[in-house]
Amino acid sequence: MENLIRQCVSLIIRQDFYKILLNEFKMPSASDLTAFIEEIWIFEFNEFEVESNLKLTHPEWSEERIREEMKKIRHSTYENQLKTMYNTVVKSIEQAIDNIQDEVKMIKKKYIDS
Repeated sequence: MENLIRQCVSLIIRQDFYKILLNEFKMPSASDLTAFIEEIWIFEFNEFEVESNLKLTHPEWSEERIREEMKKIRHSTYENQLKTMYNTVVKSIEQAIDNIQDEVKMIKKKYIDS
């Protein structure tokens, strides 16, 4: 997950570096950022473990019911992980931009405003 966050932050900063310096940066739309995350994110889901747990906790369920529940669990897990990743990426981008803007202010103060 850390690598994905670094990739997203790095890409955004490279794409919009001058806007960041000019304090004109606007966060990409939620759909654009989510699409980018989905492009590089490798979703991992342990179907064997989930299926085994379902069979243990619900021995009366048919194979079809287990498959349906697995689809629901897989989808819900995917959505939850994507939401967590999105929120983390947004916070990381905001932090990186704040750091860059603070550095720019310090440089301006040291070399321009003195």
